[in-house]
Amino acid sequence: MEYQVIWFVLWGLLWAVYFMTDGFDLGVGILLPVLGGDDTDRGVMLHTIGPVWDGNEVWLVTAGGATFAAFPGVYALLFSTLYTPLLLVLFALIVRGAGIEFRGKGTTESWKRRWDTAVSISSTLIAFLFGITFGNLFFGLPINADGYQGGVAGLLNLYGILTGLLFLLLFSVHGALWLAWKTEGALAARAADFAGKAWAALAVFLSFFFSTPHQPPGSTAISPPSRSFSDSLWLRWRPWRAFASSWGEAASWGRFSPPAPPFS
Repeated sequence: MEYQVIWFVLWGLLWAVYFMTDGFDLGVGILLPVLGGDDTDRGVMLHTIGPVWDGNEVWLVTAGGATFAAFPGVYALLFSTLYTPLLLVLFALIVRGAGIEFRGKGTTESWKRRWDTAVSISSTLIAFLFGITFGNLFFGLPINADGYQGGVAGLLNLYGILTGLLFLLLFSVHGALWLAWKTEGALAARAADFAGKAWAALAVFLSFFFSTPHQPPGSTAISPPSRSFSDSLWLRWRPWRAFASSWGEAASWGRFSPPAPPFS
């Protein structure tokens, strides 16, 4: 097996582990205004991810470093092509981290509410923008010898937007399952109920997502060779692996022990 293939598999594995570990962190942030009935509930929700959220982001740093080390040309091309969404992701990551850490530094309700809003908006933005980024990688980017032949608006195609919404749903289900496991009482019950309903909505959305063409007829793609990432049979299975992963999360809920008390 060639080194390029080995590094590509490792690169994909690093991103997969990042989304598996940081997915529930982002999901908890997305669900703050949905499941957080009051200040106490929102505080408990953030406490469940307090000890682990920053450690989970190490996988993101490692994935970025691996891209630079193994595929410097791809790194340069992607970070110039996807500069705007990735820059917004960076700002959102900073705001989210600040919100999680600074929320407990104040005592007034308005202080906590502002940081709760910041965490929720930034988590939603991160999930959606990562979906747009990877959706366009699967869709295919119009690139020639002069670089990327498109603008920011070109990234907001139907497939990219659908992938962004898919990421939002997947992370929301992941976060709800985490909360149902790590909390107790009414909050755990609401989280479990939301996970069941969101899983049903996710199944419906996935059926629509898979029926969407990966690339419209007559569009340009990466050259040479003249094809998009999504033309690879192996890559076409990646959305199905995401579907199987989310199904495993939902199915495993039935095997969990009674909810553990939240982290202090």
